[in-house]
Amino acid sequence: MSYFSTIQKRNLLGVFLFTLLTLAILFSILQHKPLIWAILFSALLHQSFLPIALKLDNIAGISRKKSANLFLVLFFGGLAIFLNNVTPFISSKLAALQKALPSYIESLLDKLQNLDEGHWLAPFIGDDFTTKVNDEYLSRIPTEIGDIMGFMTNITSNAYSLFLVFLLAPIITYFTLKDGSTFRSYFLSFVPDNIFEIVSEIVSEISFKVGAFVRARFLQTLFVGFFVFIGLTLLGRPHAVIIAIFAGVTNLLPFVGPIIGAIPPIALALAGQEPPWVPLAIGGLFAAVQLIDGFVLTPALVSRIVNIHPLVVIVSVIIGGKILGILGIVVAIPICILVQIIFANLRQIQSLS
Repeated sequence: MSYFSTIQKRNLLGVFLFTLLTLAILFSILQHKPLIWAILFSALLHQSFLPIALKLDNIAGISRKKSANLFLVLFFGGLAIFLNNVTPFISSKLAALQKALPSYIESLLDKLQNLDEGHWLAPFIGDDFTTKVNDEYLSRIPTEIGDIMGFMTNITSNAYSLFLVFLLAPIITYFTLKDGSTFRSYFLSFVPDNIFEIVSEIVSEISFKVGAFVRARFLQTLFVGFFVFIGLTLLGRPHAVIIAIFAGVTNLLPFVGPIIGAIPPIALALAGQEPPWVPLAIGGLFAAVQLIDGFVLTPALVSRIVNIHPLVVIVSVIIGGKILGILGIVVAIPICILVQIIFANLRQIQSLS
């Protein structure tokens, strides 16, 4: 008598073919970074709007299809407002920063030159410290800002990437909001009956934890950007909008993000003719924001979701950065969550199989 029944063999074959198809799709996606950004943006949109759709269903009895339609209206309406009002505003701020950068860089190089010539730090930083800093970092800043401005203003040259991110992502989100339960049922139809319940629980746990993590990181980004902007404005610092956006976005990068976000405003303060307390105040502002983020927001929003050893996170971030660059760093922790949930239930799946 065969160990597997005919139905079990068909189920196993279905799971095997589904796994191969999934791996093939993932491999194709990994070769196409704009598509990855579109999928990630779609996941962010889905997880941001899903709680609203659920509440509309529970409280007002509004169907998921109507909620998905509402999402499209809100998204494309918000996108039109953003392109018409926010994009020109940010572009003008970037242009002002780019115009002021040469004087900042020249002033900062003069101060670094003093370190080379007779400062007490000179023996520790080497004779060619200023040259290295200028060649490897400072000289590239105007070009990088110019590239960002070019991306924001030259729509035609980036039409393909913009199409994928701002058109494909909301369309994917529309269908995941409207037919998410159908997709889930179709996926689970490939699962053998003896492990159906545990796999269904795993899928639910992954959806909940990854979704909650995405929403938590989004809230942390808004928090950091908003309070950095308020703090820099109160200190009377120029370019507060651009620096706040930069700080909020870089905060998404584990470990190094907050440090990277604090470097530009401190460097600009050092480059200007500012009293010594200004760079210290900016450093204190960023430290205070990170303390609140680390000791209040993270325990409340993230720690209950992510229970992963810091060493595993560090290794995952390094591997993700090597494979996909910044994109890999951003998705490293969600992938860790997924793998952790699967491995935590693997023994139970094996016992049921």
